[in-house]
Amino acid sequence: MFTTCPILGKSKPLKVGKIYKDTYCIYLDQFAISLLSEDKLDNEWTLIKHLLQKGVRDGNCFVPYSNEHLLECSYSTPENAIKKERLLYSLSNEKMVEIEPEINARFLVAAVRERKMTGNSFFKNTEGLGYSNELMFQKFHNLKSLYNEMTSEATRSLNMMRTATRRTGHGERAANSQALIRTVSVYSNELVSRLRQFHSTGSFKNRDLQFSMATIPFWADQVMEILLDKYRVTKREAQHAANLLEIKGLKNTIPTLYIRTAIETMMAVKHQQETVNDYVDISRLSTALPVADVVLTDKARYFDLTYFDIDKDFDVQLFSGKKEHIQQFSQWLSTKLA
Repeated sequence: MFTTCPILGKSKPLKVGKIYKDTYCIYLDQFAISLLSEDKLDNEWTLIKHLLQKGVRDGNCFVPYSNEHLLECSYSTPENAIKKERLLYSLSNEKMVEIEPEINARFLVAAVRERKMTGNSFFKNTEGLGYSNELMFQKFHNLKSLYNEMTSEATRSLNMMRTATRRTGHGERAANSQALIRTVSVYSNELVSRLRQFHSTGSFKNRDLQFSMATIPFWADQVMEILLDKYRVTKREAQHAANLLEIKGLKNTIPTLYIRTAIETMMAVKHQQETVNDYVDISRLSTALPVADVVLTDKARYFDLTYFDIDKDFDVQLFSGKKEHIQQFSQWLSTKLA
């Protein structure tokens, strides 16, 4: 039996990983890493940990390492944070997920220059343990604190509005699909306008985000700077990129951004209060789903992703934290890695 991933291209046997031949990329959400790092596990999680460790030793799978995991772990005690990090590092095969703006830029460059995305498009080699000493742990802890403050400031009015307008149910599917189309259009237009401005004038106007404690670049400006400074995208290529976004759409051009829009749309539909952990989750899942063969996430994100068929669109086996899904994940690992 064969399958075709619309982003990565050619058909291949189901038993083979999407990116690496005979090697599966397995993405674990933070709750799974936390559970697996505990000293006492139930039988199911003990088996899962054993199968993952065996799969990594045999070269049949890896669980990518990321800065987002380090950020979330930094609010644990140093001892617990180090345990979680060392477990993830041991499963990563020293592969670390690139940051989201970099992957967004690489998708667009690959589309414009008609190149295939490879493992190196998504991952880089780790540079050792992030919590290599107490000073580094404190650095991530402080960064998480700053991120918390900026997120709280950015979402305060939005969350108040969602609280006031919250209702039961998630509305009609057709209305929610239209909401996704509108969100996709907003994200796509931010990039298209900058690409066309660069094509016409050779530059684009930055839009910095001002917070009381810091100023950061707008996400589309980050992508543009990577495109121009690192990949030397020309005016003609910028015009072609804008055309591709308008004709082929965000899903087929920059999947990471499309996945982000789908999750953000569901949060809006559910009138969900947004927190810093939501932003970290969205970034992790947006970069993981296009490349991962299997993703284990929490129940809320599972609902959000399957509602818009993200798992089907990007050929990924998705499991949640439900008991029956954990059993199915364990069975999948037993079948593929034992």
